[in-house]
Amino acid sequence: MHKDSILLIDKPPGLSSAAVVARVKKYSGIKKVGHAGTLDPFATGLLVVCLGKATRISRYFLGGDKSYEATLRLGTATETQDPEGRVTATLPIPDVDEKKLLKVFEKFTGPIQQSPPIYSALKHNGVPLYRLARQGKAVQKPPRQVVIHSIQPESIQLPDIRFSVHCSSGTYIRTLALDVAEALGSTGHLVSLKRTETCGFNLRQAASLDDTLNSLQASQPMSSLIPMAQALGFLPEIRVNNTLTEKIFHGKVLDTEEINSPVPGPIRVLTEDGRLAAVIRRDENRQGLFSYDAVLLPRIAAEGQT
Repeated sequence: MHKDSILLIDKPPGLSSAAVVARVKKYSGIKKVGHAGTLDPFATGLLVVCLGKATRISRYFLGGDKSYEATLRLGTATETQDPEGRVTATLPIPDVDEKKLLKVFEKFTGPIQQSPPIYSALKHNGVPLYRLARQGKAVQKPPRQVVIHSIQPESIQLPDIRFSVHCSSGTYIRTLALDVAEALGSTGHLVSLKRTETCGFNLRQAASLDDTLNSLQASQPMSSLIPMAQALGFLPEIRVNNTLTEKIFHGKVLDTEEINSPVPGPIRVLTEDGRLAAVIRRDENRQGLFSYDAVLLPRIAAEGQT
C-alpha cells in the first residue's frame, strides 16, 4: 500500500534526516527509502521522504523554492550557527524595532552572495564539511548566489527575533540569520528553524513522525502519502497506451512521432489509468528521440495485466 510513494513528515527536533529515513525503513519494511532535502537535527518541519521507486525521482524535489519560520537569538555566536555548537563570541544586544529590522531585511532580499557554513552537508573531496570541521580541518567553500524571495519579521522579543523567509534551494538560513545579526551591529545564531514549504508541498499536508510510523506499521491509509504522479504535478504530462507503456518498461527508444510534446523535458509519462510510468526528455545527442530519466512501473502485459 505504501510502496513507491512520497511521504510527507513533520520532523521533530533532535533527529537527523537520515535517522528519520532509518525509522521509516524499519517500520514500513521497504528496502529503498530516501529523503529529498536534508533538515538539520535541531530543525523541525517538512521532510519529503521517498519510498521504493519514488527514490528514482527524488532529484526533481531538490531544486525547488523553500519556506521557513526561524528564530534568531542576538548577542551570541556559535561555531555551528545553531544551538548545537559551542559559543564562539558574545556582543551587546542592540536596540531593534520593526522599522530597523525591515531596513536590514531589505538588504537581504533578492539575489545575494552567501558563504555556506563550515558545518554543513556540502562535500569537499567527497567528505562532508561538518565531518572535516569536527576533525579540526574546517573548509570554507566560496560564496555562491542564492535568492531570498521574501523575508518578513514575525515578532521581536529581544534577544530573539522571529522571522519567516521564502528562498531558493541551497539557501542556509543559519548563515542568513548570522548575516542579519551582524548587519544589526551584533552577532547571533539560530535557536529554532521550521521548514513549512518545499518542492510544492506544504507542512499542513504532513503528519508527525510518531503518527507516520504507527500508520506504516499498521498499513493504514495516510493523507500524507502522495502518489508519484501527483507529486510530480509541476511537470508537463502525456498519457500513453499499454503498448507504449510496454516499450517504456523494456527501455526501448521512443521518438517524437510516438511522444507528441513540444516540451523538451523533463516530462512525466502517465499510463491510461494515471500511474507514473516514466520521466523522459528530448535526447540532446539523437534528434527526434527521447531518453529516460527514470522508468517507474512494472511491466504491463499485452492482455492488460499489471
